Amino acid sequence: STATVAFGNLLRGRPIWVLSSLQEISRNVDTLALAAPYMPPPLQAMMPQGHEADPSSPSHAIGSLQAAFHTGSKPLNSHGAHRLEAFCAWVFSSCAPTAMQPNIVVAGHSLWFRSFFQAYLPHSSYHECKHKKIVNCGVIAFDLELLQDRGCGVAEYRVVPESIVSLHGGFEGKKRSGAKVVDKDV
Repeated sequence: STATVAFGNLLRGRPIWVLSSLQEISRNVDTLALAAPYMPPPLQAMMPQGHEADPSSPSHAIGSLQAAFHTGSKPLNSHGAHRLEAFCAWVFSSCAPTAMQPNIVVAGHSLWFRSFFQAYLPHSSYHECKHKKIVNCGVIAFDLELLQDRGCGVAEYRVVPESIVSLHGGFEGKKRSGAKVVDKDV
């Protein structure tokens, strides 16, 4: 639902792909999917009663939701690392809608992204994204590489450390007396 509000009027008919692999990494009840497998989330148009839908409004994006890669809610005993790996495999799959795209935009939860950076940034590199969450509505750009051993076909994925750029918001700072402090400069 956040993606339809954030990107709705920018998409202009482009699809929003709903992926089970992007489900938040937590066991809290609010991290479970509301949609049945292969069905888009049950979003309501955000229009007052009696008004016609405006094609440029975020509610128009609801019709752009594609759920072919949504397999339903994550199993309670699942591990987030499997979903991170599944997302990377989807990005580089020749069968995925991303196959011919030079760039993709991913909307998700800050804990998912922090876990993603911890998993796919080289262990020897330091970046605040390994330790801090992206602020709400933050936008981070980076390059993801597929490293494949041609001999045995084993695929590994890597975030290029030098490619990480904060486009909006940045990362959360240390909490002081219960309030969040935001680091705006990266």
